Amino acid sequence: MKKFTRIILCLMLCVVSFMTIACDSRTKEEKAFTYPTHSDETYGNGGLAVRKGDYLYFVNGYASYTSMKKKNAKYSVGSLLLAKLDANGNVVTEENGNIDDDYYISMSKKLCGYEATGLYVFGDYLYFTSPCQTDDSKTEKWAKERVDFYRIKLDKSSKVEKLYTTAVSNENLEFSIFESGNKVVIATYEKGESLNSKGGKDVLVTVVGKADPSKTQNVNDVVFTSDSVLFSVVEDGNYVVKRKDASGTSEFADFESSVSFEGCTEDYVFIKSSEELVRYDLETKESLIIFEDFGYDEIAVDPMGNIVLAVSENVVDCYRNGELIEGQYVEDSEGINIIGLVQGNLIYYTDEAEDANKIKSINYSDLIEGIDVAPTEIATISNLDTDHFDINEDYVYFFKTIGDNKYLHKLHVINNLDEVEVLVGVVKSSDLKVVE
Repeated sequence: MKKFTRIILCLMLCVVSFMTIACDSRTKEEKAFTYPTHSDETYGNGGLAVRKGDYLYFVNGYASYTSMKKKNAKYSVGSLLLAKLDANGNVVTEENGNIDDDYYISMSKKLCGYEATGLYVFGDYLYFTSPCQTDDSKTEKWAKERVDFYRIKLDKSSKVEKLYTTAVSNENLEFSIFESGNKVVIATYEKGESLNSKGGKDVLVTVVGKADPSKTQNVNDVVFTSDSVLFSVVEDGNYVVKRKDASGTSEFADFESSVSFEGCTEDYVFIKSSEELVRYDLETKESLIIFEDFGYDEIAVDPMGNIVLAVSENVVDCYRNGELIEGQYVEDSEGINIIGLVQGNLIYYTDEAEDANKIKSINYSDLIEGIDVAPTEIATISNLDTDHFDINEDYVYFFKTIGDNKYLHKLHVINNLDEVEVLVGVVKSSDLKVVE
């Protein structure tokens, strides 16, 4: 009997080992590659690149979904790569600027660098987006304008798993991925769709569209926090802001006039209503009026939520730690296009009226009422794509044209005066020949 039991156990172990080997489709080189660990810190979720410890997951350039000619094609430009970083946080490159072959692997050949790029790391998985690869059930035409959400193990030991496909095109989609409770939540704003939730035991998909399918009121606006989604609806003549996370939906605040979300940080959400910009504490719901007469072109909020910059053409008003500083004229600028705020109290922007390829900064910690602001020129980058400009830890990531394609580059946001933009990726040989 004992001998028979041992035989059965051996057979079971063989089956488990076979299944493990069968599921692991990595090459010999990919298995030998070292990967980040579960405990390594994550930086930069939601952008073009996300860092996990001493490793960088990133999209190798940009290509529009409209350029896709066939389903399930494999891509070089726009694919998903993983690179091991050196002691200074840089990719290890060869003479031509490409990453050294020994320091990177391909995570997926799907098109990931496109209009709706978003990379996230939670637990042992990398979550990413890609154009839809299936047909529309009604038109029977390829619905590549929709968005597929996928995940893959950080060490590539699992196959790519599709989690969800949107019902609307990427041009009409707002989304985020976050952790809530013990689940990873894929939250999408798909106008005209029902408000519903679905998913497996560890991934929840929340679609925000109509607040109640039996009524006609649509969701007016949404904003994604670090662990939930806020959305506004009209109920009984009032504008109500609700909050949805993995545990359900609750009321957050209500207003007498229409509302719009102007920004969000880890602790605060900024809501405009009746020409007032109000800061709400996401935990206590306490409110604070920031601007009483809000008529600005755009605003930017620092990560802590204590500083708000509001811009009208080339004039900046600043709310800083309870103090309002108004009317700061930015010298040599005509139309400020805010790229974002970075550490070191800097606001990065371009001036479309002057030179859309020139990145400038102003230090908002030095703003003094009545004194003009002198900007600092950071860099002039030819063929700069400011529509995809990602501030991540100490670097900004952006696409720049090389040859016939756009590739990912980075620039150090603080110590950048003696550093030009650096290629992060692998350039096709045909594009390198054009440069040469």
